[in-house]
Amino acid sequence: MRQPDFAWQGKTLSALVLAVFLTCTAIAQPSEYPPSDVSGDSDVIEGVELANPFAWLEHLDSAEVAEWAAAQDEFARVSLALPMDDSAAVRARMARYDESFQINTPVRRGDHLFFLAESADRAGRSLYMYRDGADRLIAGPSDFAGIGMAEAQIDDFRVSPSGRFAAIAGVEGTSGRRAVRILDVETGEYRPDPIEGAVFGDEPWSPDGQWLYFSRSDADGEGSAWRVRLGWGEEQRLAGAGDRRYRVSYAGALGGAVIVERGASGERRAFLASADAAAAPMVLMVEAAGPLRFIGAADGHGYFYQRGRDRIVAARGARGTFDTVEIMDTSGLSVTSAHLYGDRLVINGLEAGAPAIMVYGLDGVHLHTFRPPFGLLWTNFPAGRPAILGDPQSPLAYANSIALESPGVYEIDLERLEMRPWRLRDGVEPGAVSISRRTYRSADGQEVPMVLAHRRDVDLASARGDDDAPSAPVLMWVYGAHRYTAIPFFNGFFRTFIDAGGVLAMPQIRGGGAHGARWHEAGSRANKTNTVADTVAALEWLRDEGIAGPGRVTVLGNSAGSVPAAMAGITRPDLVGALILEIPLSDLVRHARWSSGWATEFGVPDVPEEFATLRAVSPYEALQEPRPVPPTLILAGENDTVAPPHHAYKLAAAMQRAQTGDGEILLHVVRGAGHQIGVDAAQRIESQSYELAFINRIMGLQIE
Repeated sequence: MRQPDFAWQGKTLSALVLAVFLTCTAIAQPSEYPPSDVSGDSDVIEGVELANPFAWLEHLDSAEVAEWAAAQDEFARVSLALPMDDSAAVRARMARYDESFQINTPVRRGDHLFFLAESADRAGRSLYMYRDGADRLIAGPSDFAGIGMAEAQIDDFRVSPSGRFAAIAGVEGTSGRRAVRILDVETGEYRPDPIEGAVFGDEPWSPDGQWLYFSRSDADGEGSAWRVRLGWGEEQRLAGAGDRRYRVSYAGALGGAVIVERGASGERRAFLASADAAAAPMVLMVEAAGPLRFIGAADGHGYFYQRGRDRIVAARGARGTFDTVEIMDTSGLSVTSAHLYGDRLVINGLEAGAPAIMVYGLDGVHLHTFRPPFGLLWTNFPAGRPAILGDPQSPLAYANSIALESPGVYEIDLERLEMRPWRLRDGVEPGAVSISRRTYRSADGQEVPMVLAHRRDVDLASARGDDDAPSAPVLMWVYGAHRYTAIPFFNGFFRTFIDAGGVLAMPQIRGGGAHGARWHEAGSRANKTNTVADTVAALEWLRDEGIAGPGRVTVLGNSAGSVPAAMAGITRPDLVGALILEIPLSDLVRHARWSSGWATEFGVPDVPEEFATLRAVSPYEALQEPRPVPPTLILAGENDTVAPPHHAYKLAAAMQRAQTGDGEILLHVVRGAGHQIGVDAAQRIESQSYELAFINRIMGLQIE
């Protein structure tokens, strides 16, 4: 049987080969886990008594829990210890990808392009201006030291229509302080008074560049909408009422600011505030029961994306009143972002499960679809900004691709309907990775998409191996929540794994957004068992197709994805070689005690069918009796408030107690981290080096 040219098959390694992990015997083996006390605690939830043997780990402020977590973390560090030279080599390999000059989506103003970027030789993100083929640094984090924010990072920016001024937001993680400074791009000087607590909408500047609109949350929790005039410094409050929140954008085509108000129950209303705010009251434009986003204005009409109803609507005004007209139904799409540039409506997302940038006229008539490299064209920073940024005065827009195969910035000509690379990411070889999309059937017969990524010289048809050579290791990344669609996105960990000959598998399981709202609904709340079933079926498909041999799949679940990942490993250990669970949820029947943010995905106990599902998909519940568990590495964010670390602590303790197999259960605590596996690139790379070490323990990896 012909074997693919896998790096781990015993080839002589040159001096350039980074031996990630030499052999399993080179790794220190502690003799036993740090002790985990078992209590007799239980809870009665909806009339059912449920054991909670590790309830004491919920007390994160106790010295006992802190000592236990530190001991577990040290156990994991020793178990996965690498020789210093090899550890440095692994981190350098990932850093080559993660610390290259990384550009976020640029915005055009005239002949200038403005963008945030970070590189290995500068601390944090900096703001650059590009013109005539050259980048010019115009602002950095150190610019905030003059206003008492020595540890600030640049979080966001907006440039005035003329390109003369840049509003730059800085955030200091230690203090939580947020402030905006106004930079005169021509002179390089800042306006003297920072704007405290300001949060931008998509377009905060008035057309003449004299007014800046923003929202803020006051110290007492009250939300409000504001504007400030350059040169005057006096802030004017436009709206604010109790527990409501506001997002403000200026709409030149409407002659005022569009203010989207979010009520306490999630309802939204959009208002138009006249540029002469003192002389005219706000006018109601549109109402919605759920998420509502202003995406632009043209011809006196405001356009909005109603995510809850999967449609784009226009608010058409006449004599101070507005009527709502549906422009297009987006229920068949998985929309990442939508925006209006000139007379073009641009939607980024998925069409029939495949990445696409779709261009429509103002009447909703389809004009063109771009098929980008296989990765969503989006930007995960700054949060909430459109994935595609343009200028109403220019036909050119820009999209930031985090595609695994060819990440970088692409230029889109909305008049000629052409797309071309503007600047691809440094240090990444385009064309080195092959990405394909397959389908498989879940237990109920539902067809589920699966995306595979691997080196082009890896032959999946012969990847199973034989008795003398193991098959390629497979890393299956799962999520299945919040309408997020699994697409091979770029990071140094994935590329390093693929460079070593591994296969990355991403099933687009229900609960995600591969086929729009219906796909999400089919895997949320009472339907969450479908998410787990799809994950198990994906593992069976990898086995049956010969892509993964016995014990050659590591399942990685992050955040909400930890639930289907953990349940697949717990219920079908025969299919899973190893588990990696990042910032996990585990005790689902009690999740609402610590965070309200998971109810829309997993349901609540006081709804009978949702309570039954919570019990069925809760990893902590599944570990109350002894059973075999795959080798597992759990990573907890020490300061996580989204999935508090006691979820990870209780899961680790329950797995260690239940284990009847040979697999080791390890817990790594990421110090100082919130809902992430690193507060900065260096700590993220450290966490991922532990993950690579763990995969090596089970499957063996070598990195050239």
